[in-house]
Order: sequence, then structure tokens, then C-alpha cells
Amino acid sequence: MKTISHWLEGHLLSCPVKAAAGIDCPGCGFQRALLALLRGELEACWHYYPPLIPFLCTMVLLVIAVRSRLRYRMPALAVGVATTSIFIVVNYAVKMF
Repeated sequence: MKTISHWLEGHLLSCPVKAAAGIDCPGCGFQRALLALLRGELEACWHYYPPLIPFLCTMVLLVIAVRSRLRYRMPALAVGVATTSIFIVVNYAVKMF
């Protein structure tokens, strides 16, 4: 994993919103948080982008729901999407104010 994180660190994408408007977008910090998570630095991951963990959990739920094709997993997926959305909105509001 160390080589992957080092390679990714050298190939981070710049934020087009920040470049054009000069302000952070709701996803700013995602890449740095993902790199910190790959390195096992949970505190740094949370500092860079708190919604990353709920987002990844929601993606796991999505994969399970799609692969299993079971309808009863949809409420869990809806809760995951709602939770992730709340994390993103609150994180962005705190970042902007």
C-alpha cells in the first residue's frame, strides 16, 4: 500500500471549483483524506474530510445492494446516502463559516 499512496500523492487532481472561484468545493479534501486512510492515519483522514468514512460505508452498501439484488437492503442504502449527505453539508458549512 505504501507504493500506491506515494504514487497517488504525486498525482493528486486539482479542484476546478477552487481554481475558478477561489473557494473550496464540498469535496475538497477527499483525495488527501483517502491517502491518509490508505496510510492508516485515521485522525488525519477525519481532519481532511470527515464525510469520507460514511461515503465509503455507503459505497459498500451500494455494492452489496446491487450484487445481491435484494430489495430489503434499499432502506439501509437510503440511510447511508442520507447520512453521507448530512456529513457533506455540515462539513462544508463548517468549512465555509
